[in-house]
Amino acid sequence: MDYTPQGYEFWRDRRIRDSHRDWNYGGKSWITDYVLSVEHPHRSLIIEALKTLEPYESLLEIGCSAGPNLLRIHGKKLAGIDANAKSIEAAKTILPDVDLRVGNMIELPWNDKSFDILLADASLMYISPEDIDKMMKEIDRVTKKGVVIIDRFNESLNGEVGGYVWARNYPRLLEIMGFKVTVKKITEELWPDSKNWQLYGVIVTAKR
Repeated sequence: MDYTPQGYEFWRDRRIRDSHRDWNYGGKSWITDYVLSVEHPHRSLIIEALKTLEPYESLLEIGCSAGPNLLRIHGKKLAGIDANAKSIEAAKTILPDVDLRVGNMIELPWNDKSFDILLADASLMYISPEDIDKMMKEIDRVTKKGVVIIDRFNESLNGEVGGYVWARNYPRLLEIMGFKVTVKKITEELWPDSKNWQLYGVIVTAKR
């Protein structure tokens, strides 16, 4: 059964005592569990994808939550944005040298071409069809060299609802913007605890 997809307001207003866990690591809260998920197999796939975009000096992660991906990336100028203030507060305690901000991803508070690379890990699935064009334009605006997207695939450009998220054709959206794209399917080995990611998940690596 499909449900109304979650969006910016859900993540902005999500309370730390929410009993639902996106990651089941036994932490004190769902935010703590994001930090504890730093060694999840799919994060190693992200690091491998980023190596194919070397050399690069700077990276922005949109929807960074408490920063588990940024913890894995070293020796770069890093930045992150998330809708949830408590998540960013937690990220700042473990990533004191990273430019971390609270905000809406479709209105990024950075100048044009501020970053070599943009990373979006399971975050664009919360962007509605009404906002996806603006989101992709923002990605194009702030990014100089490449993009890594981990998300749910569907042939639709605007997006089709699957469960409580939007799935869409990110490879084609990036190609339209002039990127050269490679796609790798998410497997059970890479995301062993989620059938939906095994069925619909892809990692898209794009370079100009």
